[in-house]
Amino acid sequence: AYIPQALLGQPQERDLLAVANAWSEGQGRKLWLVLGDYGTGKSVFFRHFSYGLARAAMDDPAAPVPIAIDLKEFPNAVPLKGLLQEHFRKTLAWHGDPGIFLHLLSVGRAVLLLDAFDKMGTAALVCGMEEQFRQLARAAQGRGEDPRSNRVLITCRTHFFRDHGQLAELGDTIGGQVDSHLGEVACSLDAEMDELALFDRHRIELYLEQALGAGSSAEALRIIDDTYDLANLVSRSVRLEMVAQDLPALIDSGETLSPAALYRSYTDRWFEAQAGGQLAATADQRRRLLEHLAFDLWGRPQHRVHFRDLHEGLHRAPLELYGDLGPAGVDLELRQASFLIPTQEGYYSFSRKSFREFFFARHLQQSMLSGVEDFAQALDTTHVCPEAVEFLLDLLSQDQQPILERVCQSILSQCYRKRVSENTLRLAYG
Repeated sequence: AYIPQALLGQPQERDLLAVANAWSEGQGRKLWLVLGDYGTGKSVFFRHFSYGLARAAMDDPAAPVPIAIDLKEFPNAVPLKGLLQEHFRKTLAWHGDPGIFLHLLSVGRAVLLLDAFDKMGTAALVCGMEEQFRQLARAAQGRGEDPRSNRVLITCRTHFFRDHGQLAELGDTIGGQVDSHLGEVACSLDAEMDELALFDRHRIELYLEQALGAGSSAEALRIIDDTYDLANLVSRSVRLEMVAQDLPALIDSGETLSPAALYRSYTDRWFEAQAGGQLAATADQRRRLLEHLAFDLWGRPQHRVHFRDLHEGLHRAPLELYGDLGPAGVDLELRQASFLIPTQEGYYSFSRKSFREFFFARHLQQSMLSGVEDFAQALDTTHVCPEAVEFLLDLLSQDQQPILERVCQSILSQCYRKRVSENTLRLAYG
């Protein structure tokens, strides 16, 4: 069931669906941006709102018809006409003139809904994020007599347009490094920009009760409260949904409900769910890309990297890690990753430091299984924090724990290497 969402506002939050319905009827500015961090429910709202408009149009011939396009499905589409053409060819096998739909927009008979602008990585490499945005927003610039004419809604991650907001809640220090030039462009196009509110305790409880029932939801809340950083993660609706799906199976399996078990179950589910479509990498390649990225970022200032630098580093990694992916392919794969924040300039960082710690711990685990020297190379980095150590220890199976002891003893018996030896001691006495 749909859990009511809210928009940030002063002096109080506003009901998202009520604002959206009023917008579709001609209130507010024609170009509307709904912004939010990953998992705050932008796509859930997009689908629910689109469905509601479609049902209303079936019942009322005068109601506007939604043209709802998931931009993740069309990362190569640049001009708006080309996007419309590709969308209707794919969904309806229709090959007509897309100018028909632009006319319907101009007379208020349709509204254009575009989800996930931040996923259009390949197109951005061709023409730049600003030009891509201007082309999509162009449909809102025409004049029309009907207040409902030229209505365009675009959803996107907040940091593409603003350098504050939910970025302060990421658990990392990235501050003013995010450029807000697109926000200035949006203002010049007379756009309205709203940010989604995170799920509060009441909405979390309501969702869990609907998903699990009253008894199980109370146990789920207890586990969430007791697990490292999980209460912050589930304030995003998509993470709450996946945790709610994973908890019953983990409880029934008898597996210890450690932070690593919950993070592994959640991330593995995402990797499998992203198979196919525009993405070329396998689930295992995606997992290893994230592990490699976490290791690469661990010692970098501000814990971020440009995708071209990352791609150059991948060429020094085993071939199976990146396969035939070129720079555009790597960018597209990472742009889809729910655990990352991509900027319009092509930089990547993890959306929360707990994800970086988890994937770094997985990298350490794989390196340990590859041998002493690989493990030493993985430890040749800056201070390995206690949270990453805890993740690693939780990830190890019973038969892997003696392996960790052996490789740590082997490294400590060798000549002192400052970062390697000190990080090994942190693991050995973790």
